[in-house]
Amino acid sequence: ELLLNYQATPWWRVALSYSLVVLDLELEEAGLGDTISLEEEGQMAENQVVLRSLVDIGDNYDINFAVRYVDEVEAINIDEYVELDLGLSWKASENFTVSIEGRNLLDSSHAEYTSDFIPQPIVEIERQVYGQVRYRF
Repeated sequence: ELLLNYQATPWWRVALSYSLVVLDLELEEAGLGDTISLEEEGQMAENQVVLRSLVDIGDNYDINFAVRYVDEVEAINIDEYVELDLGLSWKASENFTVSIEGRNLLDSSHAEYTSDFIPQPIVEIERQVYGQVRYRF
């Protein structure tokens, strides 16, 4: 995993991350050990890239976004996808923040997981928009 953080200006931060997952599992002796873990091999996205940005637009408002790419998972028939998250927050005081967030905004849904171990339909992650009120004490 690789993470790069960059403070472009006093009001703009950018982060880029890359994850590589490669599993090569083997049992020491035939018929012994954790055979369930062997089934997980090839059932995760090998490559993931995320670009995040946070912009302070003044008057205690921030805009943030994240664009992420997730590689296909051929073993369980999951296509690659690109998604966008976007948020706006207002820090009313040191302890009180109000925000609105949108997740997975590019498509109405995308396939993200299924299991060969327990037969189930592919899990579809849908577009989401939600608000949050946070008070810290």
